[in-house]
Amino acid sequence: MAKLPTCFVIGNCTHRPIQAYLSATGLFSEVESMALFTVKKEGFGEAFERVKTYDYVFSIAHGAIWGPFEAANLKSVFGKRAATFATPFFTGLHPDLIYAANGQARVQSALLGDYHSGLVFWGFMTGQPVEEIIEMYHGAELPPLFALETAWQDAITELHARDRHVDIPSAPVFDRVCREKPAMLTFNHPSMDIIAALCRAFCARLFGEDVPAWADYGNIYHHLTSDVRIPVMPAALRAYQLPYLSLPTYKCRPKPHAKDVYLRFDDFARLSYQDYAAQPRGRLTAATPTGLAARLNAAIGQAL
Repeated sequence: MAKLPTCFVIGNCTHRPIQAYLSATGLFSEVESMALFTVKKEGFGEAFERVKTYDYVFSIAHGAIWGPFEAANLKSVFGKRAATFATPFFTGLHPDLIYAANGQARVQSALLGDYHSGLVFWGFMTGQPVEEIIEMYHGAELPPLFALETAWQDAITELHARDRHVDIPSAPVFDRVCREKPAMLTFNHPSMDIIAALCRAFCARLFGEDVPAWADYGNIYHHLTSDVRIPVMPAALRAYQLPYLSLPTYKCRPKPHAKDVYLRFDDFARLSYQDYAAQPRGRLTAATPTGLAARLNAAIGQAL
């Protein structure tokens, strides 16, 4: 039997589930991975030399600031032995989810780490009673600034634009899988359903469509499932006619070694209002994603 090849995965926080899935396929003798943002700039050269010892590379299409890991250089060194994919980021399933900032610093939610409900943020910042925000949520209504009628397609269009520069397209994967099941934990944390589809496409590229690249991924550990999980809100379920239900709770970020905390929207919204009230309100702004953040900040500015 011929020796199986090795593979190195270069990603962000998704590198570990990708490594786990590719290992489970049995198509590689070894699969190693790393999150590139954890490598210091002075360590790029040494890290790249290590990656060069592997037969294949599966990498997010990193930009020029990442030195030798920049996508064009990666392709020039590895040729067809390297395949790139776009950073997993899909806002369509969570059209109100944002990052927030206080000046230049990202604001950490006491409940969800980096993540905030844009609906709750907008409500607090414009002086809406929290009970009205709760009623709006359960009534499956969002203010027009959330552009719910185009949010899904806008997210897919953005993915198509990024797919033009990579080997493994992801827009069809996100569009198909997220219509079948709630396959995003947050807008940048895909479930193993998305990971599996991307990995299958990578394996098909390397070995051909006839080579099995499946794995029973329900039994593969996905560390991001132990972090924050955002429910698909009723407004999104109705607007996109999604054929499933989402768990109704926000899985909050627990303290180290504490049990997981799950909150329904009503309690989540009230606790978020308390959290925002304890911060310098005048400097709070929405930061990501760009389009929604700009609309939120404009609406908040007009209301103040």
